[in-house]
Amino acid sequence: MDSDRKKMISTLNKIVVPILKKKGFKGTFPHYRRIYKNKVDLLVFQFDKWGGGFVVEISKCSKNGGNIFGINNPINFEKITVFNTADRYRLKETPIQEDFWFKYDNSKSADRFEKLAKKIIPMLESQAEKWWGK
Repeated sequence: MDSDRKKMISTLNKIVVPILKKKGFKGTFPHYRRIYKNKVDLLVFQFDKWGGGFVVEISKCSKNGGNIFGINNPINFEKITVFNTADRYRLKETPIQEDFWFKYDNSKSADRFEKLAKKIIPMLESQAEKWWGK
């Protein structure tokens, strides 16, 4: 893993993950889940395999199996991830974007990791909470 990716992960763990924990999410990087009586809200930080960026993807599932791929075995809601679900949403800068990557290789400024992590925080309310709630 390259040093920039390590710095980005460290910064996300320092800035964004504590907010997720305050919102009731549990898990370890990169997978987080918030378990309710009847549903589970999910979030993952997914890095570009070629480096330089990541997406924040969210999903949800109902405890009766709604939105879950291939239910052949009992579902462990303590282990389920975004990747187990069909309907997902990626956080993005503007509503019209089809796809959005948080790019940390676009700048060489010393605070680029922190600035990028801080961009996610308002998106959790304006996009993620609304999407999980619908």
